[in-house]
Amino acid sequence: MSSKKSELHIRGSDLKKFYNLGETVVKALDGVNIEINKGEMVIVVGPSGSGKSTLINMLGGVDRPDEGEVVINSEKLHEMSDRELTKFRRAKVGFVFQFYSLIPTLTALENIEMAAELVDLKGEELHRQCTEVLEAVGLKGRENSYPSQLSGGERQRVALARALAKHPEIIIVDEPTGQLDQATGIEMVELIRDTSKKLNSSVILVTHDQNLLQFADKVVRMDSGSIMVDE
Repeated sequence: MSSKKSELHIRGSDLKKFYNLGETVVKALDGVNIEINKGEMVIVVGPSGSGKSTLINMLGGVDRPDEGEVVINSEKLHEMSDRELTKFRRAKVGFVFQFYSLIPTLTALENIEMAAELVDLKGEELHRQCTEVLEAVGLKGRENSYPSQLSGGERQRVALARALAKHPEIIIVDEPTGQLDQATGIEMVELIRDTSKKLNSSVILVTHDQNLLQFADKVVRMDSGSIMVDE
């Protein structure tokens, strides 16, 4: 693992999130503290129900803590309105999910362009930037292929290219290898690491796969809504 340090990018302080299930209160996050430096790749591991997905939703501006603070650079996400959070996510966060969520009636390039349009890329600039990221993820020549014509690994690459097209400051990756065989999964995480380093983007990746920890700058181990080890 790399010991490289740079400026602080993301900070979550005393994050708490509770859910009521009947008369039971579930502590999804119970006082979590986390710091991520600019350009770091942080991998979050832990059993199901440990709070991993809740944590990345907080750090990506998808959900709000019941208590605590999320600060990205100097922006306080926990104080933003819903409209401000939406604008923040569109401009600065790229999401890659286990299920690719590609639109089946659009080509690979069109799926990427649709996401990039959300940050006001237009015309030739839109086409150039989206073509570049498609090539960067190894899909040159597949621009006009539809999702049904792509393998699982190729569809995941399109999903990654879609997240990268707007050159996000933060890349949130949730179980990216769940639908892939081990070799393809490792290849995908290597690609995420390499492309994020080129963009100097911070990556927060959730996985159950211990084989992927070798690619992390920092590993965060969670259980029962708390960080047990931060290494």
